[in-house]
Amino acid sequence: CAQIAQLALWMRAQRAFKEAGIERAERPIIRRANIVIAEPMPGELKLVEEFAATLRPAIIGNLFEEIVSEMRLAGEMGPLLQIERKLAISIERARVAFTEQQKHDEGFFPGMAPVKRQAELDLSGIDNSEFFEKAEEQIFASLKKFVSDAVNGRGTRRKLFADDAEQGIAFVELMGRKFDVVLMNPPFGDPTKAAKEFIFSSYPNSKTELYACFMDRAIQLAPQGFVGCLCSRTGFFLTSLEKWRRQSLLRPENPSRLFIDLGSGVLDAAVECACIVIGGTATSVRCADVAGKIKHLESNNSEETALQSVVRNSEFVDVSLQALSALPGATFAFQLPSVMRDLFAELPSLAGRGFVAKQGIGTSDNFRFLRLRWELSTDIEPPKNWSRYAKGGAYSPFFSDSNLLVNWGADGHEIKAYSAQLYGSWSKQITNTQYFGSMGLTYASRTHREFAPALLPPDSAFDTKGCCIFSSTSRTAGDWFCLLGYLNSRCFSALLRVGLSRVSYGLARQYTESLVTSVPIPDLRSNSLLEHEVQSAIALHKEIESSRETATKFGIALWIDAIKDKGVPKAIDFLHQQLKTTWEKQVKVAARIDSVSTDAYFGPAPANEITSFLDTEIGVVPTQNSEALSSGFWNVVRSSAYFDQRSSDAIERQRIAARLISVLFGCAIGRWPRHPGVVDDQKPASPAGRFSILSDDAGKDHDVIDVIELFIANL
Repeated sequence: CAQIAQLALWMRAQRAFKEAGIERAERPIIRRANIVIAEPMPGELKLVEEFAATLRPAIIGNLFEEIVSEMRLAGEMGPLLQIERKLAISIERARVAFTEQQKHDEGFFPGMAPVKRQAELDLSGIDNSEFFEKAEEQIFASLKKFVSDAVNGRGTRRKLFADDAEQGIAFVELMGRKFDVVLMNPPFGDPTKAAKEFIFSSYPNSKTELYACFMDRAIQLAPQGFVGCLCSRTGFFLTSLEKWRRQSLLRPENPSRLFIDLGSGVLDAAVECACIVIGGTATSVRCADVAGKIKHLESNNSEETALQSVVRNSEFVDVSLQALSALPGATFAFQLPSVMRDLFAELPSLAGRGFVAKQGIGTSDNFRFLRLRWELSTDIEPPKNWSRYAKGGAYSPFFSDSNLLVNWGADGHEIKAYSAQLYGSWSKQITNTQYFGSMGLTYASRTHREFAPALLPPDSAFDTKGCCIFSSTSRTAGDWFCLLGYLNSRCFSALLRVGLSRVSYGLARQYTESLVTSVPIPDLRSNSLLEHEVQSAIALHKEIESSRETATKFGIALWIDAIKDKGVPKAIDFLHQQLKTTWEKQVKVAARIDSVSTDAYFGPAPANEITSFLDTEIGVVPTQNSEALSSGFWNVVRSSAYFDQRSSDAIERQRIAARLISVLFGCAIGRWPRHPGVVDDQKPASPAGRFSILSDDAGKDHDVIDVIELFIANL
C-alpha cells in the first residue's frame, strides 16, 4: 500500500509540474514521500521485550512497550486511534520518572554519583513534546543497532521487526503534529466490532458514521488550519448526526466555509457525494449544487476534467451559518430558496399543528402472520381476528387499497409472544399499537418516488415501513382532506428536501417521522376549494384501483355491463376508452391540488424563484400523463396494469382483453355475481356451479370455454 501511495503521489506531483510549465530538468528531486501506514506494531512479544531491554534509560523501554500495546488497533482505526492522547500520560509519566531519577543522582557525595555513559540520553529540562522527540531518536538509533547486532540468522527477523517499529513510531510522531491542511476521502459505514467501543466513547456525536468520525479527527489535527473532505452527502442530512453538524460543522469557531453537493456518479461506489472545506473565519457557507451535471460532460472529457469544469462554472450561493442552524436538524439544505427556508419560522410544523407520525409493528415473521386478503375464505371483511395492514408499497397518492391482513387476534397475542421469544420483550418490535384503527394517513417510509400519503383504510394496523400520520386532537373530515392535499403537493415535497439524505433519481429516499412532522403546514381551515379537489382525487384514485380484479371493491359492473350492452369485441374497445380516460385524469386533478396548495403556502402569485425551484427540483407540472412519465416533469401517475405510455393501443387492448377473459372466468365459476349490485338467491350462482373441476376439454359439459360462452349467452 505504501509503495502504491508513494508512486501515485509522485506521479501527481509530476503532472502538477507539467501543468505549471516546469521542465523536467528544473523540477526538484523528490527523495521522500512521507507516507506513513497506520498498522499495529510488531506483535512478537519476545522481540518487543528483547528490544525494550536494550533501551537506555529504562523508562524509554517502558514507553516503547506501551506504544506497542496502544497500537494494537491502528490497522482498523488509523488516525481515529488518537494515539498521541493515549500516550500523553505515558510520556508525562516517563518524563517525570526521568526527572526524579536526576534528582536522586544529585543526592550523592562528590565523586560518588554514577557516571553517565557517553551515549546515554540527557532528557532534563524539556517538555513532553521534546521528550518524545528525543526518545524517538533514541529508539530509531537503538533499532539500527538492534539489527546490526543480530547473530545466528536472526538478522531477518530483527530487520522486519525494526521496519515495523519505525513505521509505528513514525505514525505516533505524525499524529502528535498539528497541520495547516488535512485532505481526505474517508471510508463510510459502521466501525469494526473491535473498534466500536472506542469509537462510541471517543466520538459521541459522529459515532454512527465513520466518515464523520474522520472529519472530527481531522479538525483535531488542524485546529487552526483547514480540512477538506470528499465523502457521502448523507451525513449533512441524517437526523442521527444533527448534534455533530451543530458542534463540528456550524460552530462559530473554524466553521464550514465551502460545501458542494456532487450527487451520484463521482465515485465508483453507488453513493451520493459531497465535498466540504472547514476552517478559518466565516459567518456563511459558500454552497453549490452540481448533482447530475457531471455526467453531461463526461462523454467528451475525463471525469476529473468534467468535475473541475462543472464546479468552476457553477453558481455559488452564500448561506449564513445561522440560517442553516435554524433549519430542522441543522441540515445543509442550501438549495431551498430563502423564502422557503423562512417558512420553517413563519408557519407551524405538522407537529406544531398537533399531528404525529408513527412507525408501526415488525412481525419478525411476515410469512407466518400476514396473509393476502383472498387467502382467507370468509364473507366477513376483514375476517375475525385479522386486521387490514398498511405496509407502504407502491406509489399510491390519496387512496390506498392494501390487500394485506395481519393476525391481530386477542390484541396481537400470538405476534407478541413470538417477538418476546426472539427479543426478550415484545415491546422492542411491537410499537404504537394504541393507534391501530384510528383515522389517519399512511405513506411508504422508504421509496424512490416523491412523498405521497393516502387515507389509511378503516380499522387498520400498520407496519414499520408503512408509517402513518395521526392527530393528537379530534379533527373534521375537512381537516384531513386539506392536510392530504398539502402533503401531496410539490411544495411539501420541496420542503422535505431539508432532511433528505438521498435525492438522485432511482435512489431510495427515507421519509423519517421526525422529518415529516418538522415540515411547515398552512392553516387547515377555510380552504373549501382544496377540500373539494382532494375529495375528487380520492374518488378518482379509488375508481382507478377498482379496475384491478384483486381490488377490495372491484368494479365488476363496468365489465359486465360492457359485455351485456356491446358484446365481447366492442366491449374491449369500450373498456379501453373508459379506463384510459379515467387513468389520464390523474394529472389534471394533481395540478389543481398543487396550485391551490402553492397559493396557501405563498399567496396567489408565488415568486418566480419559487416556481423555478419547484420546476427544477420536483418537476414541471404535467398537462397529460405522457409528460408525467418524461424527464423533467413531476410524476404523479399511479401505475396501471393496462397503461404505461410506452405501449401502443394494440398492446393496451390485449391487456384489457386478457383481464376481460379473467373476469368472465371468475363470473362463470361463481367468484363474481351474475348481476352485480343485485341480490341473487339462486344457487349455484353460475353454470359452472355444479362442477368441482373445469378443464380445457372441447365438447364436454365441464369445458371451461363452453362454460364461459354459456355464461355470456345467459347475460
